[in-house]
Amino acid sequence: MKIEDVKLIWESELSELVTKTYGRPYSLQQQDEMMAQDTILRVRVPEGLEPWNESYDENPEGYTPLPTLARWAATETPAEHRFPSYREEMWWHRNFYPCRDEVLGDLHDKGLLPAGDYVIHCWW
Repeated sequence: MKIEDVKLIWESELSELVTKTYGRPYSLQQQDEMMAQDTILRVRVPEGLEPWNESYDENPEGYTPLPTLARWAATETPAEHRFPSYREEMWWHRNFYPCRDEVLGDLHDKGLLPAGDYVIHCWW
């Protein structure tokens, strides 16, 4: 059996940092049909991914790709999702969020997340 040390990121603290950094509601736990209690994600920062293209509105095969981080950060809440406040947060958390690896890479570029291998623990 192999035992290894890991760098742990609590999902709630990561989501709070992203919300504070970009000024937009963010909840990693709520994405991709919501993460179950005690979900563990292994991630490498920076991942080295190329940014998503800007084709968010194009939907050729029934799949809508995620918005780029820049587009997400520049978007205002659509009028139909503004009130009550929980509807607004749910829209951001579940329907309009950037690629996790792009967010982590940008936090790294801003000096907020050192390079390395991490586990993200979702506990709610």
